[in-house]
Amino acid sequence: MKNITILLLLLLPYFAEAQENSLSFKSGKDTFEFKYKIKEVTTSGGLRDLVLYSVYKNGKFIHSEKEDGGRLFSCKYKQPEVKPIKTLKNQIGWMLFGGGVCGNTSSYVAEVIIPVESYSTTYYSYTLISKEIPLIDSSDNEISIWYFEQNWGNGGTATSFFVPSKVTVNLNDDFFAFKKGNILSGIEFIEKIKSNEWLKSFLGFYIAGIRDVNPELMQYALDNYYTEGQKEWISVHLKSGGKQYLKQLIDKVRITQELLKETSGVVFLEIGS
Repeated sequence: MKNITILLLLLLPYFAEAQENSLSFKSGKDTFEFKYKIKEVTTSGGLRDLVLYSVYKNGKFIHSEKEDGGRLFSCKYKQPEVKPIKTLKNQIGWMLFGGGVCGNTSSYVAEVIIPVESYSTTYYSYTLISKEIPLIDSSDNEISIWYFEQNWGNGGTATSFFVPSKVTVNLNDDFFAFKKGNILSGIEFIEKIKSNEWLKSFLGFYIAGIRDVNPELMQYALDNYYTEGQKEWISVHLKSGGKQYLKQLIDKVRITQELLKETSGVVFLEIGS
C-alpha cells in the first residue's frame, strides 16, 4: 500500500491540469471565445508562466495566422491577465499580458488578439514589450495601440529612456493586419495623458524618429522636449548632446527618407503611415 501511495504521488504532476479560463463576446450574429490556461514551466532563463490559449468562433476552433500562435511566456513577477479590446461601438478582441523583461527592471509583454469576422479559420495577433500596459485609442474604423519600450542604449538603467511606438489596425480591412503607425499622427492622444508623463522624453521621441525614418518626429522632440540641461544624458547615447549635432542628424534622416521614397518597391522598410 505504501508503494502504491508513493507511485501515485510521483505520477500526480503528470495528471494535473492547469485550470482553464474562458472569456467571450458577441459581434453581430457571431460569438467569439477566448480560452486560456497558465502553466509554470522551466526554461533556460528560469521559471516562467506559459500561457496556452485558443480562439473559437461560434464554438469552432480557429487558427492563428502565425505558426507559433497560441502561446505566451511571462516572467513570474506578473500574473498573466486578459483585457478586452473595444472600439467606440463594440468589443473586437483581447489583450493578453504578463511579465515581459525577466531581470532587474520590469516591463509587460502583451499579445493583441483580434479574430477575423469574415473568415472562420483565422485570428490575427501582435506581440510587443511595453513599460506599462499599452493604451488603445479607438475610432469607428481603426484602433491605435500606443506603448513605450525601455531602451538602455549605450548606458545602464539609470540613463535609459522609453521609446514610443504605435501600431494601427484598419477595421474596414477583411484581414486585420497590424501596421506601424506614424507617431506624429494623433500624438495628442498620449500627450494629454498625465499618468505616463515620466515615460515621455526628448531621447524617447527623437530615437523613435530615427527608427521610423521620421525627421518631423525628431524635430518635434527637439522643439518640445529638448533642454540644455540634458546634454550630458544625451551624450551617453549619441555622439553629442548639442543642438547643432542633433539638427545634423535630422538632416541625415531626411535624406534617408527621400532615398526610401525614390526606391519604394525595390527597398522595403515599414516607416509608419
